[in-house]
Order: sequence, then C-alpha cells, then structure tokens
Amino acid sequence: MKIGIAISLYDKFEELAILIDIIRNNWKGEYIISVCSNHKNPEPFIKNLDIDVFTKGDDIKITKNMPWMRNSINMRCRVADCIKKSCTGAINAGADYVMHLHTDAWPLKEDEVLKIIKDLKKNKKEFAMRGLGFSRYRHDCPTGHFDDMFFIINSKAAKQKRFFDFNVLAFLPHRLSIHGVLSLIIIGRLGLENVYHYDNHIGHIFWDDKKHPGELERGRPSMYDPIRGMLHVDTPTFPKNYGKSVQAMYLYENGLTKGKVIKKFLQENLMDKQKLIKKLEIHEKKLDQKLRLRGFPILEWGRFGRTFTKKEKYLNAPFKNKLNYWFGTMSREIWDKTIKKWMGVDLTPDYSFWPEDLEVILAKATFAEDYPDSSILWFKDKKKNKLRIKSLPKFYKKFYKYNYKGM
Repeated sequence: MKIGIAISLYDKFEELAILIDIIRNNWKGEYIISVCSNHKNPEPFIKNLDIDVFTKGDDIKITKNMPWMRNSINMRCRVADCIKKSCTGAINAGADYVMHLHTDAWPLKEDEVLKIIKDLKKNKKEFAMRGLGFSRYRHDCPTGHFDDMFFIINSKAAKQKRFFDFNVLAFLPHRLSIHGVLSLIIIGRLGLENVYHYDNHIGHIFWDDKKHPGELERGRPSMYDPIRGMLHVDTPTFPKNYGKSVQAMYLYENGLTKGKVIKKFLQENLMDKQKLIKKLEIHEKKLDQKLRLRGFPILEWGRFGRTFTKKEKYLNAPFKNKLNYWFGTMSREIWDKTIKKWMGVDLTPDYSFWPEDLEVILAKATFAEDYPDSSILWFKDKKKNKLRIKSLPKFYKKFYKYNYKGM
C-alpha cells in the first residue's frame, strides 16, 4: 500500500521544508510527497527539497486593496485550486491513500496516521476527516464543517467519483468557505455513508495545555491534538517569534529532531517550555487587562479567543471601529445567551442578493485578469458596476463586516 502526503501552500516554504524533514527523516515508512504552490516563483525555494511531485497552482491575484468580496472569492479559489492539485498529484503518482496538509499543519505521530487509514479500510469507508462535523452549521459552511487539513481520501474512490474534478468558481465562492465547499463535495459525490469522522476538536489543547474551545477561532493561534499528535500553529498570530518557539517545543517533545532543516530550526527557536509559557502568559495578561478597560470587562464577550493579533488589532483600531465591533459582538452575545440558548437559532447575516441573479453578482465581483485560466469564469461578463447589497439591512452589513471580516 502506497500512501501519499499532499501539501498545499502559498509562500510558507520554511514550514514546508520542516514538514518534509518530519516525513523523510523522522518517519519510518516511505511516502509519496506531492506539493502545490500558487506562488509566482516557487522553484528557488523547493529545488533542494525531497519532493516527488510538484504542481504549480494558478497564481490567482489577491491584493490588500481589493473589495472584500473580490478578495474573498479569489482567496477561496486559490486555496481550493491548490488542494485539488496537490492531492491529484499524489493520486497520479500511484498513492492508494492521500492525506492533505497545509504547511503549518504537522502530523507528529506517524502511527496515528497509519491507524486512521487502517480504520478506513476496516470500516470500508472512503474518506476520513476531522472538524466540527455535519451537525454544526455556519454561514459559510451550511452543510457542515470539516478541516481542510488532516483529511485522508481513498484514491480509487477519488478518481471514480471525480472528487477533485471541480471548477473552483462553480461552488458558490462568494458564500462558502473552503470548509463549506469540501463538505458540499463530500455530500454530493461520496455520500455521508462513506465518511469516517475521526475527530471533532474536543480534547484539543493550547500550547500551555489549557483546553481549546474547538469552535471559537478554531486553529488560532495554535491547536494540538495530544492523542493523534496533529498540530496546527498559525505563527503570524503569535507575538514576536513565539509561534516558531511553540512549533519547536512540539517537535522536541515528540522526538522529531532529525534532519538538517529541523536541527537548525530547533537550534534557533527552541526555548525552555516553562519559560515560553510564562512569556506568553505575561503578554496575554497585558492584552487582556487593556481589553477589560476598553469595552470588554468580561473577555468572552469580545470573542477574541486567545488570538494575540486579534486582540492587538482591536486595541489599535480607531474609536469608530472599536465601537462598531463592540456593538456587533455584544449583539451576538445577547442573542446567543437568549434566543440561541432557548430556541437553538443562530444569529447569522442574511446576505442574499435576490432579485439579482447569481451570474450578475459573480460577474460584478470577479475579474478575468485575476485568473490565469479565465475559462473557468462560467458566468457572463456583465458591466462592472459597483456591487451594492441592496437587500441587506444596514445593521446586518455592520454585523457581518465586524464579526466575520474583522476591523
């Protein structure tokens, strides 16, 4: 049995090198490694890496100044494009099973990966996933949620049912996150009866062993499954260089110390665990104290989780933005403690565009020059008018902007 590891990324090449070191120099088995990057010029960064298959993803344009809908659509399409190409590369290279990872998602226990594949075969399932599952619905994943990392698919089923054969612009990219897109494909092409949901985020922990809530802020700033050894660290959401120190801590604790890249990484970033925890604790307490004085005496009302950068962004935002965010989060908190608690009804913005047709909406928000392969733009190219969400009440516009798009 051949197992493939599909890795997708944009420019996190240092983390890619570490991930390859984990697999090549610390795992016992032999694996097919397939990588896809949407970076304009990835070759200099990967030329010395032990990769079996490399696929260049579409360099779909994303800039900071883009309108939020155009930016959101392009980002979701870029992620989906890279996932399907990295996985397809492993399948075409002869892998019988393929696990997908992002470069900041590290499986630290080889035996646990093999156990999941064994359970897949034993139970005659085709797809293994973790995440909130098909009983939890959000505005951007209305048919259920699962992580776009650490999923494993049977290659034969993927080919027979065309799992990765889809147009990234044909799955409601203005509405669905990558989690929503993949859950829709699972339901439509594999069927829930062929899915093995092996983990629902319960039991995951932060860097200091405190329980992770699982739902709020999900993988940020870090999330670790101590049973299966599955680690996700979003290093930019940590202060200073502490995100890398957290990664180094887990590598060292799991005995993953072999390989040229890992050795250098540990030498530069490994700290005493208690010292690292203390430094992050001090930084977090300072931020929390400021937040309490600036509108959130009860921190949970702010829905910040433990994401350092989200807290800093609020503290550094102009007063008007702070006020809008405060009203948005407080309205949601009141709703969750009353209507949702009593009736189970979640507060989500109704950002429908009816009576305008979807083709018109996508044509207004999407530009052919953003896509190397413009043939995937299946909708008619209408006149580029400024997109106006006429059917969306002003209150919900602000609610959506500050609760889901940030400040």
